[in-house]
Amino acid sequence: MAKQRVKLQPVQNLSSYLEKDKLLPVYFFCGEDSYGIEQGVKETLKAIDPLIESDFDRETITADKKIESQQVLDLALSFPFGGGKKVIVFKNFDNVGDKKNFQAYLENPPDFTTLIITQQGKLTSVTNQPYKILHEKNYIFEARQMKSDE
Repeated sequence: MAKQRVKLQPVQNLSSYLEKDKLLPVYFFCGEDSYGIEQGVKETLKAIDPLIESDFDRETITADKKIESQQVLDLALSFPFGGGKKVIVFKNFDNVGDKKNFQAYLENPPDFTTLIITQQGKLTSVTNQPYKILHEKNYIFEARQMKSDE
């Protein structure tokens, strides 16, 4: 039996989740199109920017093999300095070894933080955590390379 491809929301649908009253607490961008991922992050940051009151409430973290997921989670759970929202861009999620630690955060993310996560490459399965909950809550946006017949 052939393995069925996981159907993920395309990054082209992102704009409907960037309206002020429809902002998500988590945006997970993945896929083979790195330009599409970066554009998704830029669009999301542009939509959230008016809600951020302090430059201290903007963080970008690039994961390497040494990063502990708890460091990112602690930052995401801490209150903003400026009283508005805070935004964290967490790049290279595929390098994090203890991804399951994100499950509790994703089940009940705080409303004062927007967490933007990127992962290069396509997801082949959403049956394992934290991908399962990301998929269930419609937080995943896939940047696919367009084929010539699309």
